[in-house]
Amino acid sequence: MEYKHYAEKTPDEKYMLANVTCHVEELLPSYWSANTITIIGNSLLFVSFGLTFYYGGVSYTDEQGNGVEALPSWVLFFIAFSV
Repeated sequence: MEYKHYAEKTPDEKYMLANVTCHVEELLPSYWSANTITIIGNSLLFVSFGLTFYYGGVSYTDEQGNGVEALPSWVLFFIAFSV
């Protein structure tokens, strides 16, 4: 059975459909699905996860064992951007 949405669209939805999403859909290849776009968007999370372990390790302390933040600030900014 095919689900159809029958509710009236809000003004925000109408604006987005008329001015934003139609242009984005024209740029994307027709064989891409929503899952492809989600995987591409989530790939930044996997990269930030890898950067966190590469620069900080598992403990997130410095070499002397102090509880000092060991991650470079740009890694934290990248994590915040990817989220």
